[in-house]
Amino acid sequence: MTKKIFQKKKSAGVTMVEALISIALVSVLTLSVYSVLSSAVKNIGDSKQRTGALALANEKMEIFRNLPYSEIGVVNGIVSGPVEAEEMVNRNGFSYRVICEVRYIDDAFDGFFPEDIIDTDYKRANVQVRWSNGGTEKQITLYNNFVPDGLETNVGGGTLSINTIDYSGQAVAGVNVQIASVEDTPEVNYSSTTDSYGNLILPGVPSQNYRIVLSKEGYETISTYPNPPASAFVPIDPDIFVEVATLNTKTFYLNPSGNLTFSTVRMEDDSSIPGFKLAIRGGRVIGNTPETFVVNETVDLGSDGRITFSPASLGNYWVDNAEELENEGYLYVGTSENYPIILSAGQTKNVSLLFADKNIDSLVVFVSDSGFNYRLEGAEIHLTGEGFDQTIATTQNGSAYFPLVTDPLTTMLPGNYHLEITLDGYITYSENISIDKLTVKNIQLNAN
Repeated sequence: MTKKIFQKKKSAGVTMVEALISIALVSVLTLSVYSVLSSAVKNIGDSKQRTGALALANEKMEIFRNLPYSEIGVVNGIVSGPVEAEEMVNRNGFSYRVICEVRYIDDAFDGFFPEDIIDTDYKRANVQVRWSNGGTEKQITLYNNFVPDGLETNVGGGTLSINTIDYSGQAVAGVNVQIASVEDTPEVNYSSTTDSYGNLILPGVPSQNYRIVLSKEGYETISTYPNPPASAFVPIDPDIFVEVATLNTKTFYLNPSGNLTFSTVRMEDDSSIPGFKLAIRGGRVIGNTPETFVVNETVDLGSDGRITFSPASLGNYWVDNAEELENEGYLYVGTSENYPIILSAGQTKNVSLLFADKNIDSLVVFVSDSGFNYRLEGAEIHLTGEGFDQTIATTQNGSAYFPLVTDPLTTMLPGNYHLEITLDGYITYSENISIDKLTVKNIQLNAN
C-alpha cells in the first residue's frame, strides 16, 4: 500500500512539471506570434500610408500637367500659379503634409547666365508629401520638367543665387530658405532648400526687395533685416533687392547652434531663486552703428529661476542688469562665468548668477588690486573662528563666499572671525571681522 501511494505522488509530480513546461512553451509561442502580427499590422499601415502619399503626389502632379505652361506655378511663389504651395490633407484616416514648389531651370545645353541671357529655359515642379508613422517622419518626392511651347522666352526678373557655408568655409547643405517679398509687388512667399553644395539658384525672380530667413535643425537661424530707418541699426545682412537681368548673389554664414541656460542660484545650497528679470544681450552680431546682437531682451526667469536659449547662436553674451539684481532678501555676488560669456558652435553652457541670502550668517569677500581696481582671481582666503576653519580661492570675478557648500551643510554662527588673504605678487592681508547675518567685505590688495 505504501509503495502504491508513493508511486501516485511521484506520477502527480511529473505531471505538474510537464504542465509548467507546456505553459512556458505556449507563452513563448504566443509572444512570438503576437510580435509577428504586430509587425505585420505596422507594415500594412505604413504601406497604406505610403500608397496614399504616392496617390496624393500623383494627383498634384497631374494638376500641374493639365495647366498651360504660363500658369504652372504655386500661390505666392517665385513662379506664380494657382496651386497651393503647402496644405494639410486627410486621406483614409491618415494626415499628410503636401508641399509644392515650382522654379525655373537654366539648362546647361545652351549655357548658363550671363553667357545665356535667357536663363528661364523651362520649369521644374516638385511635389513632396510628408507623413508620420510611429513617431518617424517619412516622405516621398516627385518632380517633372515642363518646357514652353515653341522657343524659350525671357520672363523678366533676375537670378537669385544663395550660398550657405559655415565659418570654416564648408558648405552647409539642406538649409531651409524662406524668401518673402517686402513690398509684395507681386507677393512672394517661397520656400526651398540648398543643395549638397550649399547652393540655391533661382532664375526668373521678380525684381523687388526680399526678406530671407535661413534655418536648419541643429543650426542657428539667420535673417536679413531692412536698412535704416526701418531698422535702428545698419544690418550686416540687409534685405536683398533682385535686379532685372542680373545674377544677384548672397553668401550666408551659419554654424551649429548651442544651448545657453541662465539661472539664479542661492550660494548657500545651490537651490534656484525665482522671480528675477534678466536683461540678456549677445549671440550673433546682426548690425552695426550701434552694434546690435540677435538676442537683446529682458526675460522673466519664472518659478524655476532659469531661462534657456535653444537653439542659441554662437558669440558673446552679457547680463546687462546683473549688478542691479538685488532685492530685500538677496545680494548679487557674481556669475559662474567671466564676461563676456562665450558660447561656441554646438556648445551647451549653464551660467549661474550667484546670490547670497541677507538673513543668513555668512560672508562675501570681493578682492581687487589696489592700484588698478580690477578684481583678482585665485586669491586664497582663509577664514577661522570658534569651531570654524575653511579656505577658498576667489572666482573669476574676484569673489568668495563662506560657508562653503558641503554635505552635510556647514552653518556659521554670529561672532568674531579672523580673515587672511594671500596671493602671489601681493602683500598678505589679514584682519579680525565680526559676522552678523550677511557680511560683505571689499578688500584691496597691495602689490609687493
